[in-house]
Amino acid sequence: MQGKGYQVWWDRQIAPGKTFDEVIESELNTAACVVVLWSSTSVKSDWVKTEASEAASRRILVPVLIDNVRIPLEFRRVQAADLTKWDGSFDDPEFGKFLRAVDLEIQENLQPASSEAAAAVGIGSISRATHPAAAAPNPQWAGQESAPVRRAAPATRQPESLARSTMSAGRWRVAAWALAALSAAVVIAGLMFWLNRGANVLTPNVVGMSYEEAAAALTAVSLSPQRRDQPSDAGAPESVVAQSPPAGTTLARAATVSLTVALPARPPVSNVSTASIATSTPDAPQPVAPATPVVPVTTTPDLRGQTPERAVELLASAGLTMGVKKDAASNDVSLGSIVSQEPEAAQTLAKGSPVSITVAVNRILPELVGLNLQQAHDTLTKLGLKERVERVRASARETDNHVLAQTPLAGKEIDAAGEVVLTIAIVTPKKVAAGESLLRVTGQQRCNQVCRDTGLKWTREWSGTANTCTCDF
Repeated sequence: MQGKGYQVWWDRQIAPGKTFDEVIESELNTAACVVVLWSSTSVKSDWVKTEASEAASRRILVPVLIDNVRIPLEFRRVQAADLTKWDGSFDDPEFGKFLRAVDLEIQENLQPASSEAAAAVGIGSISRATHPAAAAPNPQWAGQESAPVRRAAPATRQPESLARSTMSAGRWRVAAWALAALSAAVVIAGLMFWLNRGANVLTPNVVGMSYEEAAAALTAVSLSPQRRDQPSDAGAPESVVAQSPPAGTTLARAATVSLTVALPARPPVSNVSTASIATSTPDAPQPVAPATPVVPVTTTPDLRGQTPERAVELLASAGLTMGVKKDAASNDVSLGSIVSQEPEAAQTLAKGSPVSITVAVNRILPELVGLNLQQAHDTLTKLGLKERVERVRASARETDNHVLAQTPLAGKEIDAAGEVVLTIAIVTPKKVAAGESLLRVTGQQRCNQVCRDTGLKWTREWSGTANTCTCDF
């Protein structure tokens, strides 16, 4: 967040001699947004829950998952940003969603009613607070995860005296009253400019819209449309037939998006009319029609189910390039194959445009509890996964040879090298057929193997009449 222009406060910055609860409460009271980081440690912290509860009561809470944990019950109604797989990059989509959520909270909570109100929060700066996600009062405690934020305007945008000022309450008050006479409109515009500065946005899909509609959609998310006319029958006249970068691309605010707009094909010029004009006015300069740039277009191939290597070949054949490659979990295609693409198949694009793909690298575990062992085995085999069976003695209400539990749980992601542990209920003791009718000696010898195959042990009992072995744990 510091790399995005935020100033971060967290409880490890509490000065000696200050009490934790007073300083934290003060930060909570002045924050425009509070972020709680839910981790395996913070979900157990009463301090974190208390501070998050205070933020939730003021409706300024933005929760974030940094571990795969179960959020405390009272906070589950608020949607949490998922940064459990974040690699620390600025252009990560989930990190972008998180920052936009923080910006939205600040925008809703920092609407200055007057220049005096704006001065009270500091002219030229936006207060942003991320706050305790794991804060026990001891700053040396390993589980601590907390931090507020302020996003400051550059010094060139502030009066020199204000740029040199410290964060002490007295100096901020002097600077604020000194600037309180500024126009409220100027203050609000400045605050909103800094609020939106530096954030990333996702490019909307505007193909098929009229140019006016597309331009308005891009402007609404702080992007700049650039028109490129092209004679084409691919879409309605004046409609957008291609955009670059494609929809779903993460861009900085104010970035340019090129829109290819279809124009009616120009009718051919009649030779007769040209000749008659030339004959009647041989010495007059002839008007030259402006040349309309022609952008070659192509259609996106269907890449779903293909490998990334094959996708590169298909795109090259269509005159397109490979865009961003993302990883995802899916049960719809084989591992290593493409789950989805952007733009989708059969879309009209300018040649040279990139096409982004999402590749299945993990599986999503289905619900296996309640299935018999053979059904669970078949389900996992289709997904390319392996199981490890742990058998337990069945209770009176449990069905023989059925799955009681699974690890990982249904809905969790697992890669091809992972193993699913199945806990199977076994009704014992049980009689198991030893196979074809056997003599006493060979029947008893067979029982060891028969019981072992079912995950049990032979009890030394064999029925020569029924040719069955009695097995147990």
